[in-house]
Amino acid sequence: MVLYCILTRLEKGYHMKKITFILAIFSFQVLLSDTIVGTKIKNSRMKMLNGTNAKLHDYKTDGPLIINFWTTWCMVCNKQNEYLNQMNEHFNKVGVSVLGVNINAPDIVNKVKPHVEKKKIDFDIAIDPRNKIAKNFNVEMIPTLFFVDKNGTILNKFVGFNDGSENEILEVLTDYLDDENISYDEFQYNKVDKKTNNVEIDADF
Repeated sequence: MVLYCILTRLEKGYHMKKITFILAIFSFQVLLSDTIVGTKIKNSRMKMLNGTNAKLHDYKTDGPLIINFWTTWCMVCNKQNEYLNQMNEHFNKVGVSVLGVNINAPDIVNKVKPHVEKKKIDFDIAIDPRNKIAKNFNVEMIPTLFFVDKNGTILNKFVGFNDGSENEILEVLTDYLDDENISYDEFQYNKVDKKTNNVEIDADF
């Protein structure tokens, strides 16, 4: 499927105000033709939302890692985060880690903490206002999600999000756990009743 998305590129120093983005969002999994799939993640130093510092490799010590790049003004990111919340709550007991990397621009990075508190996002959030981590992952659109194995190899990349994308992500996770003979309790999402369709976003950055 194709992702039609009018977005700013994530480049340092690129600022726009009150730009309306029309998104026709179709989630698709970027296959092995994407050069980043199959590579090892860098041990990037991260500033966490709670004010602490961390390294990316800290999050893959107990099992696979789901990394999601998102912004507060992205409506479909909000829906995706609700599903990731559910996955994190259920699968963290078997070593699965979920990490959100927020890439709000520097002038609106102060919106992240109240947004996370309002949306009750329970997984860890790193802030990347100058896109240093995002560039390491070749992120150009949001949301962009990566599935990383316990050895730090990127196995899958998903760009965009629409209704049903959560099932694709869950299938990748459960297939991995099955292949690694990691047992887990059966899981079903609590459906987020927000239809994802063409979305108009006023981006204030």
